[in-house]
Amino acid sequence: MAVKMTIQEFLAIRKEAGLKIDPETAEVDWAYAQVLDPYGISPPDEEHECIGRAYFARSRAVTFGSSLVTFPRQPEARCGKSTNGR
Repeated sequence: MAVKMTIQEFLAIRKEAGLKIDPETAEVDWAYAQVLDPYGISPPDEEHECIGRAYFARSRAVTFGSSLVTFPRQPEARCGKSTNGR
């Protein structure tokens, strides 16, 4: 059975996970996604639709990635060396 959660709960879980990610050892990947909604939570709004690269970081201690948009720290410069493209 799937667990229902609010958007705020979903984002809070990712933000909390982001706190556990060490930028020095993070695995960073990217995918094309909505710039304003990298997780694809809301239906796209045609007026604000913009596709671009969304970067996600994860560590071995976390089972899912956190978008660098919602990352609680600014790890982009340190994570950039380990970025992998799809």
